Amino acid sequence: LDIEYFPLYEGVNDTVEAANYSHVLDVVPFQVGDVSTYALGLRALSMDVESKKKKKNRRRGRIGQATGSPSPYIVDFCPSPDSPIGKRSKGSSGTSDLLIKAVAPGKIAAANDGGAKIYDLTAGFGQDSLLILENGASEVCMVERDPIVATLLQDALRRRDLHLESTKDDEDWSDGKSKNKKITLQVGHGADIAKSLSPEDFPHVCYLDPMFPPRTKSAAVKKNMQVLHSLLGSQDADDEATILQEAELLEAAFLIAKTRVVVKRPVNAPSLGDRKPSYDLRGSVNRWDVYITAEHR
Repeated sequence: LDIEYFPLYEGVNDTVEAANYSHVLDVVPFQVGDVSTYALGLRALSMDVESKKKKKNRRRGRIGQATGSPSPYIVDFCPSPDSPIGKRSKGSSGTSDLLIKAVAPGKIAAANDGGAKIYDLTAGFGQDSLLILENGASEVCMVERDPIVATLLQDALRRRDLHLESTKDDEDWSDGKSKNKKITLQVGHGADIAKSLSPEDFPHVCYLDPMFPPRTKSAAVKKNMQVLHSLLGSQDADDEATILQEAELLEAAFLIAKTRVVVKRPVNAPSLGDRKPSYDLRGSVNRWDVYITAEHR
């Protein structure tokens, strides 16, 4: 993947150079079962430190260093069963997962001889794709337009392949089910990828999770969303270009989804493209708009 505009470097020691970059890709040791490998992690350079520290560092000529920068964010498609994402992916989080209810991969697989192909047209860091894969889908294709995010996804897929290979004789991991499932990545804009598909490649479901502005409340914004917003910037939901792009993405999804299109939205946000869904599922913060494609073509 071409990440030429996001160069890797070992340290940020030059004040002028550091001011030009907001993030860095770290290469960190990573254990995949019995295999020692590496992982790519995305780390924000901490430029906004307290004023006293700024003054102190200015005297020392160190403004612009990654002082106090957080640990890198790593995409992991083989999470621990005890982690929050691991519990959700195995259906043991103790809560009813509205994402899985909305996408219904198990129901679709049962109606299609065990096959449920899902296109996640706005993959982000792929957590929703992983959940859908582990809860009934036979194949999930992630589509991501940002080359940095796509690089992290590709690295996570590499480590997942290592895990599958190292545990190919071990039926304990995910009860062996994940070994027969397929998760892939395509890099590009979701609408363009959708329009390029031939009918034999059409998925049963298209899933969309457009990145909406971060919450104004300070409470509990997950680290993956903090990293995404800091890297890509938050989109203005009222921006005309954003509205047109989202509407185009939704229409492209309608062209290829055989059964339904699912769109994640803030609970009180307007529907995407002013299209009224067939029904929706609501949580306290988000909702999932479900469009039965036969009703919207």
